[in-house]
Amino acid sequence: MKTDEYKTLMDLTGGKTGSVTGGGCLGICFGGEDTNWDPFSYGIGIEKPSKQSAVKFEDIPVPASAWAVFDCTLDNLQEVTKKIFSEWFPSTGYEHAPAPELEVYLPENPVTKVMPCQIWIPIIKKKR
Repeated sequence: MKTDEYKTLMDLTGGKTGSVTGGGCLGICFGGEDTNWDPFSYGIGIEKPSKQSAVKFEDIPVPASAWAVFDCTLDNLQEVTKKIFSEWFPSTGYEHAPAPELEVYLPENPVTKVMPCQIWIPIIKKKR
């Protein structure tokens, strides 16, 4: 995404975080072996304010889901993601629901300069 496109996207938020996720920016992961999407695709987005037009961006609804939410930082996001699939899923009664995963980028801590993130995984009870 070009810098001017990113600025235009962020301007749509009016400087506010999303009302559902609390994030300023979202990474949206479509696809992979645990979903119905193939091949894997990645998008950058925001929670579009309800009265806002998406202008030149694609408006992709994310279906309602039960979510497992994992805290992380920008520095360890990939490590936490690997643990979710290699450790958390096998030890629970849940499996990946057929919906996109979200990377939620929360406001940076101005003191530590650490960007907290969350990984939102759509889940359903395992079929027996």
